[in-house]
Amino acid sequence: MNVTLEKPMTWSEVVQIIQDKQYEKFGRFPDDLRFYDKCMNTLREEWESVGDHILHREFGFSVEIINNKKRTKLPGQLPELFSFSVNDFRYALDPTIEHHLIWSTFELKESHIKTILEKNRSGYECVYFVNPPAIRTVQSVHHVHVISRKKN
Repeated sequence: MNVTLEKPMTWSEVVQIIQDKQYEKFGRFPDDLRFYDKCMNTLREEWESVGDHILHREFGFSVEIINNKKRTKLPGQLPELFSFSVNDFRYALDPTIEHHLIWSTFELKESHIKTILEKNRSGYECVYFVNPPAIRTVQSVHHVHVISRKKN
């Protein structure tokens, strides 16, 4: 998703995009998009996949080197894990709006997502979505975009 935006999106715009499932309308400021592209290129040079990097960083799986690239060593039976973290490459959002990700080793059900949000976003209005495969940067690791702002 390489959409460039010149002005930050408002809360109402974010909510509308998610309600309409028009996720391709999310974008980044030009400097942020250049930084994102640079980081993705670096990760792709160093790691077998961006997903391998995420599995290592978010869940601590060990790493092996294959053909001069890092790859996550996964256990035979993948445990059901999740993490809640700030999105390193947030969309072009109003400064009062936060952008997090829920990374998981399994497909999260709505009940899981709501429980995670109750624990991590108490006192916030939240909307969330999963990008469809065609516009998903990290294909191999389940993740949910969470966009939130403090309740008034």
